[in-house]
Amino acid sequence: MKDAVALETTINRLRSEMIRNYEKTGDLRNYNVIALSQELDIYLLKFQKLSDQKRQSR
Repeated sequence: MKDAVALETTINRLRSEMIRNYEKTGDLRNYNVIALSQELDIYLLKFQKLSDQKRQSR
């Protein structure tokens, strides 16, 4: 359960940071926006895998 909470915290932080960067630059192709998006993708996949594992173990 702690893993899921930590992942959600990281996901929300990255999402907020990505949105702030986009709002600051107004450019979805901005290097920082793309880098944050890619990092966010990694954590979203980890969260999804963890959720799938929990469902399968029930």
